[in-house]
Amino acid sequence: APVSQVMTLAEAAARAGLSFNRDDPTMLEIKLTIKNKLGLHARPSALLAKTAGLFRSSITLTSGKRTVDAKSILGLMTMALPAELSVDGPDEKAAAQSIIELFESRFGEED
Repeated sequence: APVSQVMTLAEAAARAGLSFNRDDPTMLEIKLTIKNKLGLHARPSALLAKTAGLFRSSITLTSGKRTVDAKSILGLMTMALPAELSVDGPDEKAAAQSIIELFESRFGEED
């Protein structure tokens, strides 16, 4: 597998459609689409929850009217995609970049 290229937050955000929440201009919101053939199954959900757990920021995924905590494996496994990622907190930029990189790398899977 090719080595994952490290992107700046600006590059990753541009690819993922970074925007700011109109109600809270400091909160990052990013539209994410999973590229894996099998979707957000157990392994990617576990990787996402583990990565989200490394940060103090509040990290959620929203699809339609449903919002789940990105630190919850069970919540993530029941999530419909595409979804919008919201990150709010002291380390939100680093958290957003790490999560964007997971999605861009297809969670380390081939398909």
